[in-house]
Amino acid sequence: MLRSLMIAVIVAITPRATSGSCTPGLNYCYDTLVKYNYDSAKLKQAVDLLNQPSVPVNKIKLHCNDDQSVTVNRTCVKLCVDGGAGRSDFCF
Repeated sequence: MLRSLMIAVIVAITPRATSGSCTPGLNYCYDTLVKYNYDSAKLKQAVDLLNQPSVPVNKIKLHCNDDQSVTVNRTCVKLCVDGGAGRSDFCF
């Protein structure tokens, strides 16, 4: 019983992207945000502002702002990798 309670508390306080949102301050791969059902129109708008249509979306890393909007953080040389729950994604 105590173990179940501890797991529930850890899950509750671990910052992570949830369906349709992102955790402010973390960086996310484009594909990660798609996986979490982040608003596709907002993703498209952020990528369009990059103004580099030749960059594949799997190489784009975005920053989650305080209002849960996203802006392009950088483009990755090889690919963007999911950093796991509560951690920023990273370029490889």
